[in-house]
Amino acid sequence: MPTHPELLDELARDFVAHQFDVKYLVRAIVQTKAYERASTGPAVGSNDVHLFARMPVRGMSPEQLFDSMAEATDYHEPQMSLQQQQQFNQFNGPRTPRGEFLLKFASQDKRIDSQTSILQALFLMNGKFLAERVKLENNKSLHTIATNPNQSTADRVASLYRLVLSRQPRPDESERFVRFIDAGGATGNRQQAIADVYWALLNSAEFMLNH
Repeated sequence: MPTHPELLDELARDFVAHQFDVKYLVRAIVQTKAYERASTGPAVGSNDVHLFARMPVRGMSPEQLFDSMAEATDYHEPQMSLQQQQQFNQFNGPRTPRGEFLLKFASQDKRIDSQTSILQALFLMNGKFLAERVKLENNKSLHTIATNPNQSTADRVASLYRLVLSRQPRPDESERFVRFIDAGGATGNRQQAIADVYWALLNSAEFMLNH
């Protein structure tokens, strides 16, 4: 059931009036103040989300989460030949990193709001895929950030934030991670410390949730 049926009816009428132009409909929706709301905001009444005072934080779909992780870690799914594709069906997906990741969500029904789980979080933290993607030799973007001689530690932290979270770090975040990297992290190795910060950002709630 729609939360605001009057608004849905208005959109439907406008959609018909513009000859079922999907691009027009999408443009109209994304330019509204309600669509552009952030998830942060003052603590107002309990009905603020219902009234579109802010954007509710939602879990991404399994496909969105993996594709976001692939984009942030410079990963490209290997191409399969037509013969290889024909060997699999919807009940026996390819044993690619993406296919294995989506199997973790196999029991999730198709709903608007995707739900995360402890098993999925553990898969991200301890899984082979992410462990391989945070190694400098497997990730061109990370290698560039960690080895560029013209970048300060603060610049490296900012680059990681832009790569993973698409924003600049706050001053307190930058200061904390700069200290961590300059100290060499847990191993005394600055490049490994950079990879550890990268791993932490990829496992953060901000990365895994749609704000």
